[in-house]
Amino acid sequence: MRKSYFLLLAATMVASTSMAQQLRGSIASKSTASGKTLLAPAQKATGDLPSDVITETPDGNFIAGTYVTAKGYYPWGWEEIYSNTSDGNAMDLVEADTKFYIKNPFSMNVTNSWLEGDIVKAKQAGDPDTVVMKLPQKVSEYKYAFNISVTETSTQIAYKLSSNQEARFTWDGNTLTKLGTDVLGEASSEGAWDGYGDYAITATRQTDVPTALPQGAVPVKGAFSYYNNYLGTQLSEIEIANDGSDVYLGGIDGQKHFWVKGTINGNKAEFRPQYLGIDSTALVHRYFEPITLEVSIDPDDPYSYDYTATFKDLLTYDYDAASGKLTTTEDFSINPGKNNPSTYNVFSKTQITPYLESAATPATPEGEIFNAYDASSGYTRLVFKLPSTSADGTHYLDPAKLYYQCYLEKDKPFTFTTTDYTTLTEDMTEVPYLLNNQDFYIANSSRIVRFYSDVKTVGIQAIYKGGDTSTYSPITWYPAEPSAVEGIASGKTVASESYTDLSGRQVSEPASGFYVKTVRYTDGTVSTSKIVK
Repeated sequence: MRKSYFLLLAATMVASTSMAQQLRGSIASKSTASGKTLLAPAQKATGDLPSDVITETPDGNFIAGTYVTAKGYYPWGWEEIYSNTSDGNAMDLVEADTKFYIKNPFSMNVTNSWLEGDIVKAKQAGDPDTVVMKLPQKVSEYKYAFNISVTETSTQIAYKLSSNQEARFTWDGNTLTKLGTDVLGEASSEGAWDGYGDYAITATRQTDVPTALPQGAVPVKGAFSYYNNYLGTQLSEIEIANDGSDVYLGGIDGQKHFWVKGTINGNKAEFRPQYLGIDSTALVHRYFEPITLEVSIDPDDPYSYDYTATFKDLLTYDYDAASGKLTTTEDFSINPGKNNPSTYNVFSKTQITPYLESAATPATPEGEIFNAYDASSGYTRLVFKLPSTSADGTHYLDPAKLYYQCYLEKDKPFTFTTTDYTTLTEDMTEVPYLLNNQDFYIANSSRIVRFYSDVKTVGIQAIYKGGDTSTYSPITWYPAEPSAVEGIASGKTVASESYTDLSGRQVSEPASGFYVKTVRYTDGTVSTSKIVK
């Protein structure tokens, strides 16, 4: 039974696009329930090592994105190794007259480099050729490909460099198949294995054709909200296009070239399994797969649970023809490969809504945190939630047409000047919803704004410019109306001040963390504000 914290970390690492060496999407297929300890190498590498990495595509017959299945290993944490059966990785091949090349030879690690082999022609017609790759070969600045001999127990993995440093494959013009039981693995110049490698590899020309947007179909932008079992509720942008009775969804999972085709039947829209293309980040073939997702929880440990996914043939949305909205409680996966259902890249309780292009009153911003002026940093900081929906909550608004403005005094929007805000190229009162820098920071649906003065309260107002009309939300003042901010504007006298932490416990003086400040005035009124120390 896999622990929840392990799965969350795995999902985070798979989703990351900033890792120097990225785990590939097929981690989600079939893994062992627990890792094994990687023992120290039995011996160090000897002899001369190659100094060059092949990073440029070699000359020859280029075979793009073959479909790979592999069995091997990947590292996790400190000296732990997991077994993995990966499915659907995309591997480029080059076949030349006497040479053969494979790119990204390790199923769970993208090196963006090539291994070179010699082609040994078959002696009899109809038999496959043999590809012989003499190892070690350099795959990155500090890493090399070796043949590694692995011995496993129930808890440990021991290894040594194989006495045979030739990786052999068969190639019949359609499928490349690794021979032997040694692991084609990644190791240091001294032969220390990092845990990446495979003992079984099959790469076959991809014949599935990705779904494409028909010529003449014009997509519009919309909102895609969904629940993910590791990340919670998420909101992203999607493209929607109609072609007769067919509906196309573009950009799911952030891949702009992915299109999913469904068919509208009355007030339903039906989507079936289909090939999407190659994930440009993880370099894996992605498929749209309707699934049934189930969770089992250990009755003795509520923090230990396991997800199980099962493929099914159909995903059905409720379809509202008037608004174009699609809604379902069913699940689907943007799956790595087509043979093993993934539990990581799953989209549940999805809703797809075209943006409202006409005029609409935007939802009212909501203050969240107010950091009083700090002389050492030189600014006051406000955190507020800025929904991208209409005030009645029935429509999503186009983020490109959504703005907000701030007030430091009533009836006068504050001007952010290029003198104080060096990230700006011109003075600004209306801040674009999508502006993101050190002064106007985006954190999901929240915005964090700096004010380079001792500000006591801020008014926030949303603006939507749909249908060539600007509509405004009410102004939210935070932490309080100007007249209630510690009596400054109204002349009130402060009777007492108190602080409580997030558990409701009163503290005499805030240390570091989040607190609620309560100010009581002599006239009996009270104001509260959130602060961060």
